[in-house]
Amino acid sequence: MNVFFILGTVRQFSFSYRFQGLQVKL
Repeated sequence: MNVFFILGTVRQFSFSYRFQGLQVKL
């Protein structure tokens, strides 16, 4: 597996998780 691919997946996951947290706050 590509290291960049893993980093991209982790970044997307963390971003979506953060976005969901903001939605829950609102």
